Amino acid sequence: MFENNSELARAIRKDIVGELEAINQYDLHYNMTQDPVPKAIWAQIRDEEKVHVGELMVLLTYVEPSDYKFFAEGEKEAKEIIKDIYKS
Repeated sequence: MFENNSELARAIRKDIVGELEAINQYDLHYNMTQDPVPKAIWAQIRDEEKVHVGELMVLLTYVEPSDYKFFAEGEKEAKEIIKDIYKS
């Protein structure tokens, strides 16, 4: 049982790390074979993990709403960098 939202948020962040590691692992396996059957299955599983990351991010901002402002700021900064690169 989680004592508070801070502990719950920490658990969710660990879950996100696990999902990202799984994405990298499935993608590695996908790229290591030419057989279309395992490629298709690994791609499908990898993409499911990406959905899980999105779900967990929403859950994280639900549990720890103050984190959202940091994520939004990071998104804004990254978009500005991209915009500046393509403007020049």
